[in-house]
Amino acid sequence: MPLRKYSLFIGLLVMVSTIALMSHGIFNLSQRAFEWNLMYSYILLGLIHGVIALGFAYFKKAIGLIIYFLGYVGGFIVLLDALAKPNEGFLQLAALFSAFIIMIIAVFAGIIVELFIALAKKKKKKPEDPHLS
Repeated sequence: MPLRKYSLFIGLLVMVSTIALMSHGIFNLSQRAFEWNLMYSYILLGLIHGVIALGFAYFKKAIGLIIYFLGYVGGFIVLLDALAKPNEGFLQLAALFSAFIIMIIAVFAGIIVELFIALAKKKKKKPEDPHLS
């Protein structure tokens, strides 16, 4: 799988989709007025998510990228579902917090799974005995 070749594309795609989904959720679904301060924070959040996805893809960690992507999608489903319902600001804040928690758990789960895979591969390779040659 040529992850490294497409790592920049994957990072940019995640960054743009984060900005678009956050903007759609806040400005359209919850019907808030457009504010540049919010847009700057969405761009920063998009950069963070893009760098995480780029890191998984660049270092060819496909399983970690899949776990992160599943958490990313799950977090946005929770967030957009809560923003689509008419509710108070506190519930929207709780949905935002839970979406970020889901995404953070996915990042660390992806890292931990990739560490276990690397340790298993390292343990499989038995060092050759130099005295037998």
